[in-house]
Parts: sequence; C-alpha cells; structure tokens
Amino acid sequence: MLAGGIRRFSTRPIVDKLVNISQAPLQDERQVKLSHFIQTYLQQDETVYSNLINDAIHHWAIEQPTKQALWTCESNSDECQKLTFSDVYKQSSRIANVLTGKEFNLTPGKTVCY
Repeated sequence: MLAGGIRRFSTRPIVDKLVNISQAPLQDERQVKLSHFIQTYLQQDETVYSNLINDAIHHWAIEQPTKQALWTCESNSDECQKLTFSDVYKQSSRIANVLTGKEFNLTPGKTVCY
C-alpha cells in the first residue's frame, strides 16, 4: 500500500481489452465493442481505472514506440508537431515526476508558477 492509503490496481486486463478492440477487423465491430467497453468501464469503481490512461500509453510506447499518437497544431499557422507513443509517454512521465516532486522535490504548499 502506498502512502496516504492509495493503492494502485493493475489495469493490464483493461488495456489488453482495449488493444483487442482496436485490432478488430471491421470498423462497425470496433465501434460496438468500444461502446460496450465504455459502458462497462464507467460502472467500475474509480480505484480500478485510475491509472488506465498511463498504462495504455505505456503499453503502446512498448508495442509501437514510433507510431504517431498525437498531433499538436498551432491555431494561427499550419505547423504541426507529430508525437509518437514513446514521445507522449516520456513527456507525460516527466511532467508527472515534476508534479509528484520526484524531480524537483515539490511539497504541498510550494508554488509551481505564477
């Protein structure tokens, strides 16, 4: 058990289900399965899926690190930055480390920015 009574539940089975859904051969089949998954997922206790996004991004960063995951585009120009799953995982891990104090030793009450 972690400090403060927070437990991290494994979301690997949930991530595996999402991967299987994404690999369904037909778009209609993917949509039906995804709809069912979302309905089931929303009925779960919050502690079960609190780490789902992190685990899903981590899964894809391992499985397909060079596959494009996110495009960021400026609204006033045609410039877009294309990020891979590996890029997204690394950058989100960095910000998580900052926010949790692992990198900059942040403690409750310290000012992050003005």
